[in-house]
Amino acid sequence: MEGVVFVLMTVVIVGVSLMANKNKLESNISNDPLSEDNDPVTVGTTALRVACRTLKGTCSKNGTYGKGTVDGLNFTLKIDAEAGYAVFLSHKLSVSGLMSIKRENLVSRLKKDIGKEDVQVGDAYFDEKMLLEASEPTWFAAVLNEKTRKLIVQLSEKSESFSISNSWIKVSLTQYGTAAEKLVRLIKKAAAVSKALSAQGDVKQMLIHNLFYDTNPEVRLNNLRMLAVRYPLSKELTGIYSDAMNDPSVDVQIEAATLLKGKGMNHLLSILKKKEDAVDSIKIITLFRDNRYGKSAGILQEIYAERKDSKTRIAIMKAFKAFGDEKLSPFLGICLDKHAGPVLPYVVRALGTCGTIDSMEKLHDLSKKGSGSKIREEAAAAMAQIQSRLGVDSGWLSVAELGETDGALSVAKENAEGALSMTDTKEKKK
Repeated sequence: MEGVVFVLMTVVIVGVSLMANKNKLESNISNDPLSEDNDPVTVGTTALRVACRTLKGTCSKNGTYGKGTVDGLNFTLKIDAEAGYAVFLSHKLSVSGLMSIKRENLVSRLKKDIGKEDVQVGDAYFDEKMLLEASEPTWFAAVLNEKTRKLIVQLSEKSESFSISNSWIKVSLTQYGTAAEKLVRLIKKAAAVSKALSAQGDVKQMLIHNLFYDTNPEVRLNNLRMLAVRYPLSKELTGIYSDAMNDPSVDVQIEAATLLKGKGMNHLLSILKKKEDAVDSIKIITLFRDNRYGKSAGILQEIYAERKDSKTRIAIMKAFKAFGDEKLSPFLGICLDKHAGPVLPYVVRALGTCGTIDSMEKLHDLSKKGSGSKIREEAAAAMAQIQSRLGVDSGWLSVAELGETDGALSVAKENAEGALSMTDTKEKKK
């Protein structure tokens, strides 16, 4: 009997022990934030509490709200069953007016398609991912250096939603199973971005720094342009632009030379003489035209002979027209004989400012026999320009329309005193 009682008591004890172990195991599972059986909010509050404790912040009793300070910046961390984790970090940036950084989305891209552009910094990867809006684009160019752009992209990639304004940074995560460590990293990354954007400094000096030290040539080019837009040319900036003409990027060199106007033309000429395919020749030629840089005429004649594309040749003829140099008249006469098509009207117009008496016969023939009324009108207009430049009244310097003297350069009706006549010149030689 005693043996039976002992066995029964042993069974009871073992049963109680097994039940206790089962309850303990279930309790451990329910406290595991990664357990699939847990309620989402319970899992989230666990991570939130740990994150706040790690950052030495405070947390509400129910674990759905926390706040604290990281790197001197105040943050709040909230959680709910629908939105997940939301991080809000307060700061105050030294920029006036509108300022925001968001992710590009379908709507913003559609706006770009209809012509509403956002601020661009020149970094194609960054500009593609971020939508920048600002009342002061120059501030963006200055503060968004290479390090800051990298931090912003990293923060965006770590968060579900993302936005930055003058006074706050908002980021969020929707995964409730997220470890507290990930939340801590997100908050610290937001603080690092805020610190970078809050960097105090003179905007001009930051632009100059980016111009010389950013590894992206398009960013350097953008900073150079922003300098020119915001600050008038000065002795300091003249030196800066002169140094920028040594930039590895030809585009930056061209822009710097453009800003220096006449002082930069010699450098542009040296670039053009290299005749590199990647160089924007038409842009340089246009700058020569706008600055009436006649010293480029020689190299432009070489390029005209070598290049067959109409766009380059037209740009050169426009430059020659602006130069107004009679020394170009023989070259233009050759071009008039050799070239037709879209380039021809521009050759004729260049002769209007550069042509001499020797050009008149060819222009007269073109004004009478040219294919199309438009080119005939261009030729007649060029003849009138030459007459005006030589100080001769219209009609006094013309090709005689007489059968026996066809092609002679004379007064059409009668010789008046002082009239220029090709036939008169021949008679005097006799």
